[in-house]
Amino acid sequence: MLEIEEDDLSREQTRALLALHRAGPHASSPPGHVFALDLSGLESPGVTGLTSQKARAGPATG
Repeated sequence: MLEIEEDDLSREQTRALLALHRAGPHASSPPGHVFALDLSGLESPGVTGLTSQKARAGPATG
């Protein structure tokens, strides 16, 4: 199961994932043909960031 939560994009893991996500299109597209927000654009007041991760395991039941 995944946990989804609002994220202000300040976590190092989140920033690393965003950098990786932006690197792919920039590496394979002609200059001027990548249309993705950079970190400052994603931190704009009208943008809500969400992240997901595997849910932490709770107590075992049997």
